Amino acid sequence: VAMDRDLAALQKEYEACIDTVKDNNAASKDALADIFEGKASKKALDLFKSNKDNYLGARAVTFLKSLDSFKWKQIDSLIGLLDPKLVKENGTIASLNKLYSARKATAEGMKFADLEVNGEKLSDYVGKGKYSIVHFTSSWGPSGSGSKKVYQALVEVNRKYAGDELDIVGVAVSDKPKSYTDTAKVYGLAWKQLVKLQNLEPYAAYGFEYPPLVMLVSPDGTILKRDLKAEEIEPEVARYIKPRD
Repeated sequence: VAMDRDLAALQKEYEACIDTVKDNNAASKDALADIFEGKASKKALDLFKSNKDNYLGARAVTFLKSLDSFKWKQIDSLIGLLDPKLVKENGTIASLNKLYSARKATAEGMKFADLEVNGEKLSDYVGKGKYSIVHFTSSWGPSGSGSKKVYQALVEVNRKYAGDELDIVGVAVSDKPKSYTDTAKVYGLAWKQLVKLQNLEPYAAYGFEYPPLVMLVSPDGTILKRDLKAEEIEPEVARYIKPRD
């Protein structure tokens, strides 16, 4: 495919430029990456515009999804412009369409989607007259400081806010029960945990591709905020609840 050849050439050009930049010059690397993404996305968008009813249009969408500069709402909009038959028959596009449909169904302002985990339901703990933080996570991702920051933020919120007005619920995603519970103990995640071997249902129910997903739910089960980052968790809770005395 011509697109693949063009993008391969661009990638080679980008890598050659990167090789000329010293390891400690991160800003220059970022600038080169932005230039590469700009050129590559233009080629992919041009291909998309003239091939909305065939494989090349679908290929362009999947490529654009791989770029950091394209967010899920932009990809969802492009899928909406493809031929409906192509969306249904192309496996990758059909999967993305299903994923984004679930994400929109569980957007802010929508009711949370219930899940069953080993005989317990998420609705046993959420939407019961208290605010709830739901934390979909795993012992394996993301690695490094990302997970630690989320854990630390949740532990602090639990210490300051949990009680009569707020509960936290953890849900294991694609994990082994022992690995998950061991991680919870290490980081002091001392709240309800719903754990099942290799639980994949949350991905389909909430339209995300990898953990963590943190969301704040109102007492009546309405999603107030989702996709919270570590530094956003406590400020969001503080909009609705005062710290305990």
